[in-house]
Amino acid sequence: MSGPRFLVLANAGDALAGRVAVGMRQAAGPGAHVLWLTPTDLVLGRWEHRVSSAGVRTWLQVDGEWRGLDDVAATLNRLRWLPPVAGGFASTDDADYASAERHALVTSAVHGLAGTVVNPPTPPSLSGPDLTSAGWLRLAASLGLAVRGTVATTDARRHPRPGWQPARWPSLVPVPTTVPLGARPVVWMAPVTAPRRCWVVGESVIVSEGTGCRAGGLDLRRLARAAGCLLLEVLLARDDRGEVVLAGADPFPVDVPDEVLDAVLDLLLARVGSR
Repeated sequence: MSGPRFLVLANAGDALAGRVAVGMRQAAGPGAHVLWLTPTDLVLGRWEHRVSSAGVRTWLQVDGEWRGLDDVAATLNRLRWLPPVAGGFASTDDADYASAERHALVTSAVHGLAGTVVNPPTPPSLSGPDLTSAGWLRLAASLGLAVRGTVATTDARRHPRPGWQPARWPSLVPVPTTVPLGARPVVWMAPVTAPRRCWVVGESVIVSEGTGCRAGGLDLRRLARAAGCLLLEVLLARDDRGEVVLAGADPFPVDVPDEVLDAVLDLLLARVGSR
């Protein structure tokens, strides 16, 4: 009898995805199968994708074999991008249109997957929100979390902030009306101590040793929920007043401790009763 099927969407060299895939095979028991699809597979493969009132049905042909994606128990989604769609296009606009259509197809297919998806698409991003450092701080601040101080300026040379770090203003966030018109703004980020890493996995918060984020009273789960992420790495630091502030976030953590890996596996395997 075949066991549960799991899906990994990631580059072939993704170390965290590799660790998760091995863990799922070992924990789910005999018959468990992990299907790993890369961004290239998703672009070069042949698709059949049906969306109806009955639900979403998706098949993908890779290496000459059709594979259904309807019955996967859980998915680890690490898609950052898709390679350009190959083909003899008449113009650059045609190629861009084909890539946009393939992007929409993959977004719909991943959004329609059954079971737990870590992390689901947040259009236009294929996995979690596509935010810059300043964008994550803005989202966290909107939730009432203490964040690293920022100041936006249209001209960093005329308005320097010695000791502050420059960052690009997020392109999808409207520039505040208080910022005068001019060149693309730069965001100055206030100096903080060396950031320490924390991870939100589902409803669990895993704190790296020495962070002291619990003392700051920050509910990092609020940020993960608002971002639609079941896996989110958060950077915490102390500002010039010694208070714990959020200094950044990333839905694509790379080298995580075993405790985080175990929490991700628990999340992915919860519905199959293997953990």
